[in-house]
Amino acid sequence: MKVERITDAKAEAISLDEARKQCRILGYDDDDTLRIYIESARNYVENLTRNALVEGAYAFYSDEYKECFEIYRPIVSITSFEYKIAANTGDYDGSLAGTDYHFNIDQGLITLNDSVMQDLYTQTNCIKITAVTGQANIGLIKGDIKLAMLLMIGHWHENRENSSVVQLNQIPMGAKDLLAPYRAYSL
Repeated sequence: MKVERITDAKAEAISLDEARKQCRILGYDDDDTLRIYIESARNYVENLTRNALVEGAYAFYSDEYKECFEIYRPIVSITSFEYKIAANTGDYDGSLAGTDYHFNIDQGLITLNDSVMQDLYTQTNCIKITAVTGQANIGLIKGDIKLAMLLMIGHWHENRENSSVVQLNQIPMGAKDLLAPYRAYSL
């Protein structure tokens, strides 16, 4: 399922001050670069864990029709559920009413009602779900998730090139290890 953030994050999980401290930066010259690192770290965590860290609007696209769709958690609201009959047309052919599906807030699952599923199953080529997901209170983000993000930001700041003349080794208990308990696996 392809994911696109429609709105900018209202706030980030990591502040510029936290990123500056992690990278031991005293001035403000690197703030633009740090903002990119912060957003990239958030995107990495959201894609790996399928959890939206900060509240925002997302579009989720699927080229296959399924009984159940998994989107980022936690779901705040479903804005629209649209479908296409022909795959290559520009506009969506129709949308489902809120009574045609139900969703599980914590699991990020949207399940279609049986009657709707049978009607659309044979003719639908593309689904677009627009939803607001994420934490409204960034203070609820767990420390190990923030630490994983800070490790990534520090690494990117310290190693600004794609290659190195020195053999680098991954540090045990790095970002991936910290995020492993939060990783969501597809149904």
